[in-house]
Amino acid sequence: MSEAREVFVRGSSSTYRSLVSGALACALALVVGWSSVVPVAYAQAGPGVQASVPSNSADDPAVGVIVDTTNPRSMHLAQDAGFSYAKMIIQWGRLEPKRGQYTFANSDQNDLDNVIRTAQAEGLRLVLRVDGAPDWVGGAPSKANADAIEAFYAAMAAHGKGTIAAYEVLNEPNLPFEWGGTPSPSGYTAFVKAAYRGVKKGDPGALVIGGGLSPAAGGGGSMDDLEFLRGMYAAGIRGSIDALAVHNYGGSFEPEQDPTNCGICFRRAETYRQIMVDQGDGATPIWATEFGWLLDPGRNMGQYDWMRVSADK
Repeated sequence: MSEAREVFVRGSSSTYRSLVSGALACALALVVGWSSVVPVAYAQAGPGVQASVPSNSADDPAVGVIVDTTNPRSMHLAQDAGFSYAKMIIQWGRLEPKRGQYTFANSDQNDLDNVIRTAQAEGLRLVLRVDGAPDWVGGAPSKANADAIEAFYAAMAAHGKGTIAAYEVLNEPNLPFEWGGTPSPSGYTAFVKAAYRGVKKGDPGALVIGGGLSPAAGGGGSMDDLEFLRGMYAAGIRGSIDALAVHNYGGSFEPEQDPTNCGICFRRAETYRQIMVDQGDGATPIWATEFGWLLDPGRNMGQYDWMRVSADK
């Protein structure tokens, strides 16, 4: 299953120990989404069915996998392994190379339809992360204006209605190279608000997920993830996301590691959760859209070398 690299699981924090054990055994990265210890509601849209958000048992998690290719074999492997969701990543600039000219409106041979078809073929629910920005808006998310963002997300959501369950807005915007400038919690919040308006206009049943932040930030012009998250709430993010993504990689720590003593560790999600509760946003769930441990690859991994763990750790 080399094509199906990472998986994400929706459930409660009480389930993560057994899930992590399975992750290490099969060399896959697992993530768990939870909202305190209360069962969380999540998207349950399938092919041809409008996305909805029914309640889900905290001890009955739904499992998804991040797939980095539209090769049908990848999706088949994901479905055969028992996953019910597939997450894929696309670029805004490839879907709208010129303002108002959407590739998916002119032909069924485009990145969006390619992703939709591969997921539909295996009956997998689709979560889409949209990155970047086209040259005509400045070539970076930091330079995109709200009208352009809203119009794009509205067109994309309308096209994917009934198939795409959720949209994750950008990736790790607290990093300069992802945001395209000095990280700005207020700027990112404005971007998400515009995306939220667009998605709800195009497909009211689809969910909007606040992009996962980098827990390794702090140098090179990046911004600490906790400071960035607090800044998002200060800028009014509450009410403009249906869930918040977290990238709670395990680092070199066991999953029980106290999150107050580590930056990159599994329970980092609990720190995010506390910030959300402190801001009166306890009803919004967390989705761990990336996480895992680096099984020792037998070679030097540079800046990531400190994270390597053995399968029996």
